[in-house]
Amino acid sequence: MWRDESIPLLLKYLEIHPGQTVVDVGCGTGFFTRLVARGLRGRGRVLGIDPDQRLVKTATQIAKTKGIADYVSFRLGTGESLPVDDQFADRVVCQTVLWVMRDPLPTIKEMLRICKRGGLLGAVEGAWDHLILHYPADARLTELQRKYAAARARGVSKLYGSDWGRAYKLASVFDDLGLDRVRIDGYPYIWYEADDRVPLDYKLEYHRDEVRKFEGRAAKEVKEERSLLTAGGMPGSDFDELRRRGYERSKRLLDNPELIASDYSLQSGILFVTTGVKQ
Repeated sequence: MWRDESIPLLLKYLEIHPGQTVVDVGCGTGFFTRLVARGLRGRGRVLGIDPDQRLVKTATQIAKTKGIADYVSFRLGTGESLPVDDQFADRVVCQTVLWVMRDPLPTIKEMLRICKRGGLLGAVEGAWDHLILHYPADARLTELQRKYAAARARGVSKLYGSDWGRAYKLASVFDDLGLDRVRIDGYPYIWYEADDRVPLDYKLEYHRDEVRKFEGRAAKEVKEERSLLTAGGMPGSDFDELRRRGYERSKRLLDNPELIASDYSLQSGILFVTTGVKQ
């Protein structure tokens, strides 16, 4: 999602500098936490918070392995009740967290509570209605992938109440909460199959994972996803065809890796970076 050459742009948007205390809300295994930590250059502190004990444990282990555990740490906690004091951090950030919530406002208010006066809140969120999907060798796969993305967003909204287009709507929420200097920036992320900058082994592992998911998913999981897509308006027959075509494509590329160099398939989207300063 974030190329090495793009990380300085992220750090600029979030105004990360050495000596700060930063909190990453909904950190998962700590990928985004570690990206933010680069801006501290070993001086300061980053705390990742997540409600899943397994993910927190994994994040802690990775930090130790990378030798950054002295200033990058992790803690159990929910977005609605962050386990730190008022005005704890100079920067309070999250990535791809708020868009999946039914109501992100309690979490945003908690982020605001633990942010110092003059500190910055930053939310890096995606938007499924801004996806670009293109498979030049299979027009039908392109059509089905686009249907899938739209139907999944609608289905999630109907069944769970979350808004997968929330990313670019957060600025007004930040303004309503009294944040100053509210800004929106954007970063395009692109998965381009023929890109020679991405190692072949990485691409092959991606397709192995796609094959494993198709061959190993239980009937219950498939049924649940079909129900979600049906709620979003995608027929079950289209879903089954999409799964089959995607599986066949990955199998074909795994059997003939030389085809990847001339595969101009593309998946792309935008990460919206919304920031605001606490008065």
